Amino acid sequence: PLLPQAHVTTPRLVNEVKFVAFATNISSGCYTLHQPPSRIRRMKPASPFAKTRQDHLTETAEDYVEAIEYILGEQPECRVKDLARRIGVSHVTVTRILQRLTAEGLISKKPYGPCTLTSEGMQMARRSRKRHDIVLAFLLAIGVPESTAIHDAEGIEHHVSTETLDAMRNLVAQHKTNG
Repeated sequence: PLLPQAHVTTPRLVNEVKFVAFATNISSGCYTLHQPPSRIRRMKPASPFAKTRQDHLTETAEDYVEAIEYILGEQPECRVKDLARRIGVSHVTVTRILQRLTAEGLISKKPYGPCTLTSEGMQMARRSRKRHDIVLAFLLAIGVPESTAIHDAEGIEHHVSTETLDAMRNLVAQHKTNG
């Protein structure tokens, strides 16, 4: 799930955007949301494990917007069946996730119609793709076989810090210069 749900209020309509206010307690602290989940301000993690739990909050959204961007680059529209095939999940799962992404303002979708990325969704997709490309290039530069690097980059991209990403980028650039 995009967000663990502990206490959920009745859905409300605010500025024509339907959302649910959550109160979620993660061991690093308590979040109380009064806006869509994509607008969460994260507290500094109290433990090394807290960052991983925080990263999991956006992992699914990043994967889906990245997949939508890819599909729209290959064909004129992106439908539930296209995402189900690309991600390897059921139509029901895709529909459920797309409802969340619509509520978060990351995609636009009408029932039974194709989906498109909002500007916020497009920004998230590009950030995710950029992180993915850097991680993949780094893994290949250190000698990880391509098939393994492609698989591993999918998980690492969601959990890598900015500092580590910068170091990976610098090492790849150095590798290209020397190699």
